[in-house]
Amino acid sequence: MKQPATYYRISELARHSSIPVSTVKFYLRENLLPRPVKTSKTMAFYTSEHLKRIQLIKKMQQKKKLPLELIKKNLKKMKTTNKDGMYKPPAKFSRVRDTIIEVAINTFRKKGYADTTIDYIVSAAHVSKTTFYFLFKDKKTLFINCFEKIFIDTHKKTWGSVKSKKDFPKVLKKRLRAFYEEYPKWSDMMNMLGESL
Repeated sequence: MKQPATYYRISELARHSSIPVSTVKFYLRENLLPRPVKTSKTMAFYTSEHLKRIQLIKKMQQKKKLPLELIKKNLKKMKTTNKDGMYKPPAKFSRVRDTIIEVAINTFRKKGYADTTIDYIVSAAHVSKTTFYFLFKDKKTLFINCFEKIFIDTHKKTWGSVKSKKDFPKVLKKRLRAFYEEYPKWSDMMNMLGESL
């Protein structure tokens, strides 16, 4: 059984990896490390994956004698970050992510975008703020993920395959029923879209 991710402050990460804090900051500036998990403007946490990445960089530098530019190219191929440059969480977090999104959809619909807070969502989803910021950059990113989930779910429910002309009326009826059921969610989220931009 895998151990849960360990979280470090930058000084702890530097100590565990035996490099100065200034080197960690340099690696971040050079995009050799994924961005940390931010819990506030002044607080960020690093995971065991950051520690492994630093150890890998050191190994490439010391044993293979590779320059940083070549190390950067090699690390890009590993795809451990998402499109925002943040650490891409392992698959085991997908259930937690889905729970947060479901809670957020209901909360956005009840409270509206402006009155929905991350504090409320993490409390209702029974997760820590650290976990939230590990999975989502901010409230806007969460809202976009909610919007995408509703769109994908609606599409899945309403777009059944049609094998013959005889099937078409049944499939169309199912599509219309599914769309009618999903429409309130879709409509609520559409109305909040302007607030999130």
